[in-house]
Amino acid sequence: MKQRQTYATTQRRVYLETTETRGGLQVRTASDDGIAAVTLVRTGAEQAVASSSGDARVVETSFALDDFAPDEYAYVRVTTHTGDMAWSSPWWGDERAEP
Repeated sequence: MKQRQTYATTQRRVYLETTETRGGLQVRTASDDGIAAVTLVRTGAEQAVASSSGDARVVETSFALDDFAPDEYAYVRVTTHTGDMAWSSPWWGDERAEP
């Protein structure tokens, strides 16, 4: 899980890849059912929502985490047009803190 290569889904296949970037997260997700929303959940609250601007089956987006505090966590939730979901591994603020 520390390498963020694990994610959970409901019954349908949903591809989800998250990558930490300087100051945020890069997200790539896809589903044959179409992606309705890609949501950043930060410390229990929905912070940002992205959706497809073209082919609804594929979404590539990024979310800023510039002020991510050591006591915070964040994860990405994907919802398809059929209501199925996928969740990324969590990102913990203390893992990003400076030594």
